[in-house]
Amino acid sequence: SAAGAYLLAKQAGFDIRYASAEKFPLPEAKLYVLPSGNGCDPYSYEAWCGMLAKAKAGATVLVSKGNGTRYSGFLEATGNEIDSYCQQGAATKFELKGFPGRKIDAWDGATTRVTPKGSEVLAKAADGRAMVTTYRYGQGNVVYCNFPIESDSFHRTDCFAGKYVNPRYLVYKTAAQIAGIRRVVEKGLPNVGLTEHRTAAGTTVVVAVNYDEFAVKCPISFAGALGRVFRGKVAADAIELGANDVAVFEVK
Repeated sequence: SAAGAYLLAKQAGFDIRYASAEKFPLPEAKLYVLPSGNGCDPYSYEAWCGMLAKAKAGATVLVSKGNGTRYSGFLEATGNEIDSYCQQGAATKFELKGFPGRKIDAWDGATTRVTPKGSEVLAKAADGRAMVTTYRYGQGNVVYCNFPIESDSFHRTDCFAGKYVNPRYLVYKTAAQIAGIRRVVEKGLPNVGLTEHRTAAGTTVVVAVNYDEFAVKCPISFAGALGRVFRGKVAADAIELGANDVAVFEVK
């Protein structure tokens, strides 16, 4: 789950830092990810309450359904009521509200049906099941993903490589948007990774890596202006990268 979360975050365009939910205090952040766990109790009650405390104080918490995981106060935390839980696998497709036409393939080893009780549904399956919801919790938000996105994605071959990536990372991108996360450079392709490095001069040096084994032209946008290009073909609206290539440039 942790490895899946890291890869999905990189595709979505933001970086995550690992921290134990069982150790307090949790580091301050705009977005917290509680990835899909396995078994009935992968997290302690104290860890769950700690995450909800962060949401109540103004952060966004992304919670992904685990295989068999139960959450105390699920209705109060997510704005969803569990209708049924069936130990039967199911494959489905859905689109997120903010990304029409981008079909996401999902698989769950145990099907859960929830009824929104105050939450906003961001994605529905063909059978009407709510797949992604967001709920105002205190000063922040709880985003609920109704399948084990991290653990399942990590064991698939269509999520992290190739020209036709299963765009599950859009769930993470949606959570980041709700949290108000903004980067100096926004990218248009999931398999181009970006890292940003603030300099003493107040500029940002950006390293772009093409993780695919074929050349790409990646659309980009800046919160600022393009400065020096140290390596690669970088323009104001796109980066051209060869297979497993790297570009390094400055944003002023």
